[in-house]
Amino acid sequence: MSGPESAPSPASADVIDSILDAEERAKVLANVLETLQEAVLLIIKALFVLIVGYIIMKIILWIIRKVVAKKKFDPAVENFIMSTIGTLFKVILFTTVFGVLKIELLSLAAIIAALGLALGFTLGGLMSNFIAGLLLLTRKPFVKGDFIEAQGHMGTVTQIDVFLTTLASPDNKVVTIPNMPLASDTVINYSRTDNRRVDLVVGVAYDADLPATKRLLEKMCSKNEFTLKEPKATVGVLELGDNSVNFVVRPYVKPADYWSCYFSMQKAIKEALDEHGIGIPFPQRDVHLYEGVVGEARSDPLEFSESESDEEVQEAEVTKKSSKLLDVSKKGAKALKGVGKGVGKGLKSVTKVGKKSKKEKK
Repeated sequence: MSGPESAPSPASADVIDSILDAEERAKVLANVLETLQEAVLLIIKALFVLIVGYIIMKIILWIIRKVVAKKKFDPAVENFIMSTIGTLFKVILFTTVFGVLKIELLSLAAIIAALGLALGFTLGGLMSNFIAGLLLLTRKPFVKGDFIEAQGHMGTVTQIDVFLTTLASPDNKVVTIPNMPLASDTVINYSRTDNRRVDLVVGVAYDADLPATKRLLEKMCSKNEFTLKEPKATVGVLELGDNSVNFVVRPYVKPADYWSCYFSMQKAIKEALDEHGIGIPFPQRDVHLYEGVVGEARSDPLEFSESESDEEVQEAEVTKKSSKLLDVSKKGAKALKGVGKGVGKGLKSVTKVGKKSKKEKK
């Protein structure tokens, strides 16, 4: 540990006395005390102005919030207005405090402007999102609580900020999207209108009674608890498909009841069709297997065909029988050819035997 500080040496005291006499030293000390006193008073004044100004600002903001609430603005617009006014009041308050402290505002403004310019070049994307947020709040393509689809995401809008928009997806995920693509790209709003259409396609067999099927589907629409009476549901034949006659069923519901109606209608239609004996076809495949000799190459490999009509099946059977007869005839021709060769060889041998017997007689 170091010992107590030593007192100024007589030589240093003599130097100070030689530079400043007693009267000048008193003036310097008085100036220092006066400067400290002024600084303390300025700090006290600045703290007083800051505290009183902050209280006044809160009171004014409370009054403005009450007035804005009576205007029944959108919650996102209301929050934006209050945050903008609050930021403006804070700038005024701190400017007043700096004035009380006698800080040159021109130099401070120049520094802030330079920083703002640098941040503007660096954070250009944030400024774009900020401007896009202003456009979204003024144009209102969607508001808080709307169900929208944008940028490959679907969900309910939970919050609109000046930089970001937050969605709650149907599977309870939080999706945050920058405002710039929302303001410049396509946004599908499912909640803007009072009703929404549910599109269903129901396929029935070709032998079904089409008028009776239509009446049954219309009855299912009118009986569903979620469908609206007006506008009326649309039911009609959409197309003649490969395996079925496809009906389109389009009832209208409240946006909040869309999925409830969708699921309940699917179940009710299936049960009603089964109850009335109306078939719902599904793709089928017939597999035809042909017997053959193991190891023998076939000219007619296994055939696979979609479900066919009776005439097509009969034609296929005739073709199969003719191909079998052709194979049999080919085998018979081969056998006859072999017999012919055998007969020819026999005749040659008989001829040779006859010639030998003649020679022996001679």
